[in-house]
Parts: sequence; structure tokens; C-alpha cells
Amino acid sequence: MAHMRKCSMAEAVHLCKHYERNSNIQSYGNSDVDMSKSCENYNLAPERESQTDYIQGKLSEIAHAKRKDLIVMADLIISQPVDLPEEYREPFFQEAYYFCVARYGGILGEESVISAYVHMDESTPHMHFAFLPVTENANGELRFCAKEKICRRDLKTLHGDMQKWFDEKGIPARVQNGNTKFDSNGRALSVKELKREEYKNHDRWHEHKHGAKNMQKNYGRW
Repeated sequence: MAHMRKCSMAEAVHLCKHYERNSNIQSYGNSDVDMSKSCENYNLAPERESQTDYIQGKLSEIAHAKRKDLIVMADLIISQPVDLPEEYREPFFQEAYYFCVARYGGILGEESVISAYVHMDESTPHMHFAFLPVTENANGELRFCAKEKICRRDLKTLHGDMQKWFDEKGIPARVQNGNTKFDSNGRALSVKELKREEYKNHDRWHEHKHGAKNMQKNYGRW
């Protein structure tokens, strides 16, 4: 239900346009977007005049490594559970937002949040919680460090902690179900990654079947 990705500045610029729906949707390769429903999208985070300018502003204030591939933004996608009662949709996303701020805001709180757009114009309603991966050292100094902010332990405990949060708030949301798949680090796979794995498995099956036929042809059944 929840999927995390880390973004460089170039990727962040691209995604921020996607959040706002202010560019050609086809450029994102997403055929599920129904533009007639885009007016139903909304942002739960404080409004930033420009998301990318906000990131650049924080980069000028907070220490970070001078490298082009620096991770400046993390995007946590939280999808609405299929079996969630309709009347709990808005409370679900609101509590999801509060959970994310509490978990990833750190000393910055909502200042770490770039945006939190809820998209109602795709096949499954979901929220993009975009935040600055900023950590604090022992001296109270801030710095960009996605490796520390989003570690393996965080990814492995994310779904369980989120489930506890919803349970305490009385939101009947099943965070994990039989369709949730994870990688070796405990990160939930996105829909695109799941489809990619399906294609890979299909290719392996096809190769195995094709190879078996060649073996029978060349050496006979055994």
C-alpha cells in the first residue's frame, strides 16, 4: 500500500509537475489519469509558492554534499486500500498525512514537507507525500542524508507502524494484504515494479519451456 522512492533534483522537478498536473500528463507515461477528475485532487500540506523553489531554498540553508545525484526529496506513495469504506477516504488520507509528518518531519516538522497531493484522477486514489530527507546530528546540525533518514529498518517497520496508527485512530484500513510484495530491504514494490517482476517471471518460464523443448528435440525424452 505504501511505496517509497528517493529523488535527485532532476527527478524532483519532474515529479513536482506530476503532483500539480501542470504539464502534459502523457509525458509521465501514465495512461490511467482521467483529466476530467483532476479538479478533485487536493494538497494536504502547507501551500508552497513553488515546490522546486522550496527545495532549492532549503538546500541553501541546510548542509549537503555537493553532487549532482544528491537525494533532495523522498516520495512516499500511500494508496487507498481497496476495501476501505467510502466514508473513511478523507479521514484515511488526513491521518496518513499526520503519520508521515510525525515519522519523517523530525525537528523541521511540516517545514520538511514539500507537498502531499492526493490524486483522485487515477485508477486508485493515492497520496504523494513528498518530503526533504533531512537528519540532525548530535550537535543539532541539520543536513541532507537520505541514507540515514530512510534506512532499512525504517522501510521494514513502515507498514506495521502505519497500521498501528490507523488502528488507534479508528480508521478501518488494512495496510498490508496478500498482494503487498517487498524487496530484500523491506521496501514495498510499486505497481510498475510488480509488473516488471511479472514480465521477468514470464520470460524465465518461457525460456525454461523453450529450452526444455530444444533438449527433447536434440536428446530425446529422459
